[in-house]
Amino acid sequence: MSNYTKSISSFSKGIFLAIVLFLLSCNLCNAQRYFITDAINAHKKKFKTLDSLILFLDKEGANDTEKAYGAYYWIARNVKYDIKKFMQGEPSNMLPEDVFKKRLAVCHGYSLLYEYMCNKLHVECHLVVGSPNTSYKKLTHKITRPTHGWNVIKLDSTWYLVDVTWASGGVLDEKFKAHFNQDFFKVAPRDFVKNHLPEMPMWQLLETTVPVKTFEGGSKAIAAYYNQNPPSYFYYKDTIQAYLAKDSVHQLISAGEMALAFNPSNTLTLAYAIINTTGDLIKSLPKAFDESTYSISDSLIQRIQYAKVLLKKSKATDQATKENMSTGKLNCFMYAGTLYLLQSEYLQKGILNDSINYDFNVLKLSYAKAISSLQLSMQEFKQTPKKEIIPLQELLLFGIYVKQHRTYSRLIEQESDENKVKRIETERNMCYNKALKAFPSSSGYHDMIKYLIK
Repeated sequence: MSNYTKSISSFSKGIFLAIVLFLLSCNLCNAQRYFITDAINAHKKKFKTLDSLILFLDKEGANDTEKAYGAYYWIARNVKYDIKKFMQGEPSNMLPEDVFKKRLAVCHGYSLLYEYMCNKLHVECHLVVGSPNTSYKKLTHKITRPTHGWNVIKLDSTWYLVDVTWASGGVLDEKFKAHFNQDFFKVAPRDFVKNHLPEMPMWQLLETTVPVKTFEGGSKAIAAYYNQNPPSYFYYKDTIQAYLAKDSVHQLISAGEMALAFNPSNTLTLAYAIINTTGDLIKSLPKAFDESTYSISDSLIQRIQYAKVLLKKSKATDQATKENMSTGKLNCFMYAGTLYLLQSEYLQKGILNDSINYDFNVLKLSYAKAISSLQLSMQEFKQTPKKEIIPLQELLLFGIYVKQHRTYSRLIEQESDENKVKRIETERNMCYNKALKAFPSSSGYHDMIKYLIK
């Protein structure tokens, strides 16, 4: 499970506990009759598998809207909110199969099951994450990360908003009260944005998007915003289309970038996106490094360093998020350390190519970069539990210095130009001094350097 997923599922207790039964009386859309509920209610046998439920809805639903509502109706009537896990700050069931079998989840589990069922029913559906306002009043906290999940569905080329979690009931006195509510299916965007702010503004489904600060001010602030400000058209349909055309990796990064641009206080989404995608990209790097691969690894290192900055900037204070951030930081150190190590190995192999020996400047630079990459790798790994790799890296570093010193000694013997000899001798002496500084006097390598390369 990704850090990002954990962060969404373990949202702050003060938010969902405010979702009490008064929400169930809020009429967000006109009541509509969906005939598929008759078929579901008449089906007395318990669905043993998720596939059997989906097949049933597919057969009984007269159209895509009926099928989408059928999935909404069944989940909201059969899945209970996992208040115990929520109160403990622990993730509940996430995978659709687990939610179906255990009938227990928090918002993320509800939404992922609904997304899965709709897509199996050939109704396009996506998970949306953001922040709720259950009271409609001014929020007492600043929005710094997504704390709730819901869905968007596409019916007859039109996007609609759905919250199956809120449709299932609410929490009162730290207990879940099941009570089905039809009104959170196909909610009008202008009504939905009063208590749901997606971290990606395109999922507001509005041409005039509500800013974060306005949403934090409550429904009155939103009404005033629309009354006092001229509309600034946002072509959300084009933005959604462009976003969905990207592959999964670029979607994650794009989502993080849009979330950060929309709310500069929400740094975690992009940080987690970078961290989660970088791990997969490292695994996909070819074993045989070349200039192109080296350039890619450089880009990945820059991304990881940026993720560190984003994690440091986060203003999230709850314990679950802090733990996820700590895991994210460790992954950053691991990934950066791995990439620097791969770069150093590639540069060392390049030094073996005798052709660079004819250009002393290139040779000197190659050694400097190989040593620097290895030392940076060591610095990164020292921040992780994987400290057992450090002794091996120290041995590698010692070997590079010895090799560099001996290479310079060989070049001095071969060189006839006195000026060039003096220059190489200077560099050799610098190599010796840097090698000594690289290891503390208490290290065995310190004495070995004095013995082998002076």
